[in-house]
Amino acid sequence: MDRRMLWAVMLMMAIAFIPFSTAFFSEYPTRFVPLAVYAVGFTIAGILEIFMWRYAISAGLLRADADRNDVAHLTWRMSVLPAVGIAAMLIGLINPVFSGFAFLLISLAHWMIKKRFTKGETGPKVDNDGLAV
Repeated sequence: MDRRMLWAVMLMMAIAFIPFSTAFFSEYPTRFVPLAVYAVGFTIAGILEIFMWRYAISAGLLRADADRNDVAHLTWRMSVLPAVGIAAMLIGLINPVFSGFAFLLISLAHWMIKKRFTKGETGPKVDNDGLAV
């Protein structure tokens, strides 16, 4: 394991913060600050996950026979969590009561992504980095 990957793994320890932010948000679900702490925690964890995944792809750490469509599918799935965290914070600026419902979008987005990548036999076209084009 090289130093960049080790640094990324250490940064993923941000996940240890999630139980605190979850408890804080569950105690005060109608307030903006607990929502922001919760959403920022998930957004940071999601961004770090994407960073590690993109590094693994670019460093050639995936198996040589890894299906490019599977790689693209996983990349899209990982993008959902930070996007929903940001959306929840933006909704929370308008009305914190409804912002918690933004996290329900995670299931919907994962369902839509799965549907996109299981259409037909071939799935979407992907580039060399495993990103759908």
